[in-house]
Amino acid sequence: NEYCSDCSGCQTHFLECSFYSAARENIHCGDHKRIYGGYMTMEFAKDREMQTPDYGFTQENIASYISQIWNTPELVRDWGKPICVLGDGNHDILLEGITRDDFLKNVLFLFNTFQPVCGHFIWLSNTANGRESEYPQTIKSMKSWDSGVKSLIRSDPELQKMSSFVDVLDASLNFPHADFIHMEDRWYEELGAWF
Repeated sequence: NEYCSDCSGCQTHFLECSFYSAARENIHCGDHKRIYGGYMTMEFAKDREMQTPDYGFTQENIASYISQIWNTPELVRDWGKPICVLGDGNHDILLEGITRDDFLKNVLFLFNTFQPVCGHFIWLSNTANGRESEYPQTIKSMKSWDSGVKSLIRSDPELQKMSSFVDVLDASLNFPHADFIHMEDRWYEELGAWF
């Protein structure tokens, strides 16, 4: 998916949190639970929404940013590499002609791109809606794509050592949705509070 974004609720921006900036700029960063880190939206496991002269893929640009800003020698010495919370699939499944195998190749690209800059991965499964619909994000399809990601993690000893999979699909079935696939803001706020 090149040069476009249909992630209506993603509010794509960098939100950087640190004790000092949060106090000075009145940014809410979880009551200073995190000393540093942030939030950057990626709509797909592999895309060209955010390009620079250095890198053609969003994921490469975000990994480069993490490497340069959050992996300074001082931060890595004091805190280790950041924990990277990832999750994709709900938008990927909408790409014309994409198969589950294509998606898993893109997820492998995502993991390989972030492996050098992340100390640990937390993969959040997809959400789903229990209602019948013409949309492809069915419970069955999302569970299948999530199962593929779990298998991908299990098949790579290095990924297995540095990854956790948090399955939120069943919980999402009974939580209010903003539309067929996106959850209401409270879902993201409560899920974010875990981290």
